[in-house]
Amino acid sequence: KCVRYNRVEDWRDLLSDCRAEGPLVPQETCFVLDAHKDEVWFTQFSHDGTRLASASADKTVIVWGIVTGEQPRVQRILAGHSDAITCVAWSRNDRWLVSCAKEKIKLWNPDTGEELREFSHADTDTVASLAWLDNERFRVR
Repeated sequence: KCVRYNRVEDWRDLLSDCRAEGPLVPQETCFVLDAHKDEVWFTQFSHDGTRLASASADKTVIVWGIVTGEQPRVQRILAGHSDAITCVAWSRNDRWLVSCAKEKIKLWNPDTGEELREFSHADTDTVASLAWLDNERFRVR
């Protein structure tokens, strides 16, 4: 049973709609993060919950400062990709942030906004996701 969608039967078909009802569905928007100039395609909170990284079709990553009860604030705008950014991932200790755009992957210091390294992805497909294996290595999918 999925408690979010108030259904008794299992929801297994990704091609069918799942209808949400009742108080489990958010009824209002708390904050609007409107600093990007195009669609946001991916977001991820830092592990300590104090920052949010948003990846956009505008070719930037924005690192937002998060304080409970306050409007999130832009801490850094990470620019340097030549294509829309499909995903981001925080290292386990939140010291590094990686971003993906088509065949390019960039490693950033989110505290300073400095681009530390660029990797080329040999595959011809766009990088769809990545995950840190530890604080020094990440995996691309």
